[in-house]
Amino acid sequence: MTGPLVVLGAGGYLGTAVAGRAELLTRQVLLARRPGGSPPVARAPGAGVVDCDVADPADLRRVVDGAGAVVHLASDLAGRDGWRGVGRAHRGAEVMVNLIEACRRAERPVCVVLASTVGHQGVAGGALSPYEEGKREEERLLLEATAAGQVDGVVLRLPTVYGCSPAAPSRPGRGVVATMVRRALSGEPLTVWAGGTVRRSFLHVEDAAQAFVASLSAAEALRGGCWDVAPDVTLELRDALATVAAVVAEVTGRAAVPVESVTPPAHALPADLEDVAVDAGPFRERSGWRPTRTFAEGVHDAVTTLAGDRPLQEGSRR
Repeated sequence: MTGPLVVLGAGGYLGTAVAGRAELLTRQVLLARRPGGSPPVARAPGAGVVDCDVADPADLRRVVDGAGAVVHLASDLAGRDGWRGVGRAHRGAEVMVNLIEACRRAERPVCVVLASTVGHQGVAGGALSPYEEGKREEERLLLEATAAGQVDGVVLRLPTVYGCSPAAPSRPGRGVVATMVRRALSGEPLTVWAGGTVRRSFLHVEDAAQAFVASLSAAEALRGGCWDVAPDVTLELRDALATVAAVVAEVTGRAAVPVESVTPPAHALPADLEDVAVDAGPFRERSGWRPTRTFAEGVHDAVTTLAGDRPLQEGSRR
């Protein structure tokens, strides 16, 4: 790879974990964060940190100019609506168009690795959230540009990412796992919709970060494809939350909070009640990547972090 590796969204939850990977020590790295955003807590020595408004074409060109590869982790998650994007337009496609245009200026195709999201079984694209629909459009644009020889695109589709990264232990994420850990620590019941039998895949943030590093080494084999990145098993949500409750009880020495089934709210989407569809075999075969953390291990780290690193009860697992 000639030119630096540019990580867009390096100040975010996943971006900070990517920036802290030891494997980046052999590369020239430019870490781009939103203007005024948090810099990566840990990063490769010599890695530069710059502000970049990815929605500004000129700013994006400035940062990407001369890059050998781009890892695109910048997300459109700002605001109170979170990942669902209720009532907001997803701007990811606009950013992707500008990113492709910026990369077209290079003498040779730039490798662009996009963070996307997995799909659900039996759900048509129109039933997805605005965020998921936006990600599919980003994928389409990147793969079309790859087919046209403008970039070397790689799409990594991630399931639910959770857990704490050593690069930023104070950032446990803001998804369902962190939310339920906080509830359990407060003694509140954990709730699932419609029995909680829907199956989900949970990927630890450090394993997700390693997948992006692995994709750079295997970029030629992955070029032009959409690749699921996931652990070995999926879990029923009720079982996942039972694990959260049990780990919180272990760490705090209190009785485990109950896991209760509730009626789905009005804003629930069809995809919310569908199993996630993942097949990580092809990505593992071509990249050599493997997950390293079990769900229980990742939850344990998140619980101890959110509990304020209070001493564990005697006999608890460390």
